Amino acid sequence: ILALYAAGIESAEAGQPPQVGLEALRAKYAGWRAMTSATAFEPRRVAVDGNVIVIEWLGRITLAASGRQVDMHEVAVHEVKNGKIVREAFYYNPAVLA
Repeated sequence: ILALYAAGIESAEAGQPPQVGLEALRAKYAGWRAMTSATAFEPRRVAVDGNVIVIEWLGRITLAASGRQVDMHEVAVHEVKNGKIVREAFYYNPAVLA
C-alpha cells in the first residue's frame, strides 16, 4: 500500500495534525493494527474531481483491547500528484474508537 504514496505524504487523522513522510505513515498503520483486531470497510460513494478523490466509507471495527465492535462512518480526501497520493485527510468521530 505504501507504493501508492509520495515520499513526502501528508496524512491527517480526524482532529490531528498531519503526519509527514512514509515512515510516519508506516508508524500510523502499525498503530492502527495494534489498536484493532479486525476491520472491514465498504465504500459507499466515490467522487473524483481532477486530482482529488473523496471516498465515503462505512466501517466495522473490532477494538483489540476490549473485543468491542464499532461502526465507523468516515470520509477520506486524497490529493494525487504524478500518480502518487501527496496529501490525505480522514474525517470521522474519534469518540467511536474510544
